[in-house]
Amino acid sequence: RLSRETFGYRFAHSIPPGISDAEVQIPSGRILRGNLVDEDDFVILWAGGYNTWTDVGTLFEALENLFKCNPKAKFVSFGGCIDGHDDVTYRRFYSLVENSKYRPQFILCGWKQREDVLRAYKESDIGLNIDSYHYELVFGTRTRLVEMIACGLPIITTVGSELSFIIKDNDLGLTFEIGDAKGMTEALLNFSRDIVHSREHYSKTALNYFKKHFTYAMTCEPLLKWIEKPHCAPDVDHSVRPVLMGDRVGVKEALLDLALEEVSAGRDAKAMKYLDAFTEMCPDHVYARYHLGSIRKRFGDIKGALECFEAAEGLIERSGAKEEAALSGGIHFHLGECLLAIEDKQQAVAHFKKCLSIIPGHGKATEYLSRLGE
Repeated sequence: RLSRETFGYRFAHSIPPGISDAEVQIPSGRILRGNLVDEDDFVILWAGGYNTWTDVGTLFEALENLFKCNPKAKFVSFGGCIDGHDDVTYRRFYSLVENSKYRPQFILCGWKQREDVLRAYKESDIGLNIDSYHYELVFGTRTRLVEMIACGLPIITTVGSELSFIIKDNDLGLTFEIGDAKGMTEALLNFSRDIVHSREHYSKTALNYFKKHFTYAMTCEPLLKWIEKPHCAPDVDHSVRPVLMGDRVGVKEALLDLALEEVSAGRDAKAMKYLDAFTEMCPDHVYARYHLGSIRKRFGDIKGALECFEAAEGLIERSGAKEEAALSGGIHFHLGECLLAIEDKQQAVAHFKKCLSIIPGHGKATEYLSRLGE
């Protein structure tokens, strides 16, 4: 598809995850403080599945080092295996935790209702994401980080995805390199030494930045612009999806223009696709019915052709337009041929005679009547 027809054409736009302009409504009540952790604990929250990309080795090592230095630090996990996709990664992490001498500081809660996750966002000190290196990281993103930011929760993440570079470059959260357990531990220790100031700073900084640059209206701008004037790429076969045509004129006008171009060029198959789509939108367009009937007759679809010509005949009779006389004569001729093809001689003769009453010099209608002894 990278050809002369599409030179300079932008095939795709990246739409990053966004946040709502409205403040996230967090349910009342508490789930962590006073229940799973103490009021003054330093709480690191994990929310979501442990997918194939989760670097549980680095995660475990960094947390053990943190717990050694800060007995008040707690790791709370809301999530677990992803059934049917990855039921290995979380089990590996769970096994490491079970054998840790800091086991009480690992609080593995399994999957929780969304209402409880939202409460945990409000009660935790920092939200965590950790990746190993892989191409899903390079070309994908981490929506859980955006949701944490939207809820006012500071974040810490490995650097790898585009989103993580935005966070790092604009000081919107803590970051560390892939596989760097020491770097993760040091970042969390520094954060916890002035927890009140750290939490307030990163919460406000990240939320304000995303409300300025990553609202849904901003992230979806390329899509919204396309919806205002939908069109296909320059190299597309428009007959496949004709409803997307219409760069310079309306969709209906574009379809009819394309149909007539194909009729003139003798490309009946494509013309019929356009005309079928057009008559669905404009069932009372007599010329479209006429051309569609002519094509169907050439394809041997006599029943379909009859339906088109009868519809066209009715449209002209209802309109009473004298300027459509030539078209009316042609419709009667085609009706005569279709009826003759299904051996309805009496009705065929009547339409050939109507054709001659409108167009006296119509040679083929005269020939048919002569052949039929009329």
